[in-house]
Amino acid sequence: MSIFNSISVALNQKLEAYGLANPIDIAYENIQYEPTIGTNWVRPTVLPALSDVVGLRNNDIEIHEGVYQIDVFTGINQSKSVSLLTIDAISSYFERGLILTYSGVNVRIIRKSTGVSSRDGAWYMTSLFIDYQSII
Repeated sequence: MSIFNSISVALNQKLEAYGLANPIDIAYENIQYEPTIGTNWVRPTVLPALSDVVGLRNNDIEIHEGVYQIDVFTGINQSKSVSLLTIDAISSYFERGLILTYSGVNVRIIRKSTGVSSRDGAWYMTSLFIDYQSII
């Protein structure tokens, strides 16, 4: 069982579902992407935290937690609302308590929050933080 890959794929598949239903480009980790000026896009990153074990034996429960960070890029000189509305729309796909599954690994969405917005070149970037947990 590939725990780390399964967690990443489960989260990315849910974001892909959003991308298929909404016209937005997704720049996945380690995949070449050149954004087009004037086109909004997102960049997901899986940020695993330290794993924990409940018990002392090899086959005891492992708890994997982390943050699925989705950076939302909109054009500069647009209203901040454009970015926040996109965050709200993506966030609705990752409801608290939602369980995503890939290759037998369940990933539960724990909470969501947003970060400080900033300019990044030709883009205005706001991050969505989705805390997840997987118990194996």
